[in-house]
Amino acid sequence: MSTEDPTRLLSILRTIKQIGYDPRKIVARFSQLESLRQTERGLIDNCRVLEERVSRCREVLPLCEQIVQLRIGIGELLAFHTAVCERAEKNNLSRDSAAYLVIEDIRDYDKLGGMKKQQSDVAMQIYALNQFSGRQNNAITALFKLQSLGITDDQVLSMCRFFEEYSRGMASGFKRAQDMNYIQGK
Repeated sequence: MSTEDPTRLLSILRTIKQIGYDPRKIVARFSQLESLRQTERGLIDNCRVLEERVSRCREVLPLCEQIVQLRIGIGELLAFHTAVCERAEKNNLSRDSAAYLVIEDIRDYDKLGGMKKQQSDVAMQIYALNQFSGRQNNAITALFKLQSLGITDDQVLSMCRFFEEYSRGMASGFKRAQDMNYIQGK
C-alpha cells in the first residue's frame, strides 16, 4: 500500500471497511509495522558494526590472554605505550620500530646493570689483592734490606719467633693485669 496511488489505497480501505475491520486500527498497525521495520534495519546495522568490532578483538584476544597470564597490568601497558610513542615521535619512527627499540633499551639496561655489579665485584677483588700484595711487598722489601745488612734467613725466622712469643706474652700480661684490676675493683 502506497500513498502514491491514492485510488488504490482508497479501494483497499473500502474493502477493509466492508469486511468489517476498522480502517483506523489497520493504519495504526501499519505505521507500527513500518516503525518496527526501521528498528529492525537499525539493529541489523548495529549488529554488523558489532560483528566487525568482535572480529578485530578476536585477532587480539590470544595476545590479551598471554598478557594477563604474565600478570602485566594496564599501568605497565600504558607506560610501555607511552615510551613507544615518545620514541617514535622523537626519532621519527613507526610505532613497530620504536617498540623494538624500547625493548632493546630495556635489555641493554639490564645488561648494563649486571655489568656494573660485576665491575664492582672485580674492583673489590682488586682492592683485596692490592692490600694483600702490598703487605707481601713490604715484607719482601724488609727481608731484602735485612739480607743486604748481612742477616741470614735463619736469623730472620728466629727474630720472628721471638717477637711472636713476646707479643703473646705481652697480650697475656695485659690480660692478667686487667683481670687483677677487675678483682681488686679498680
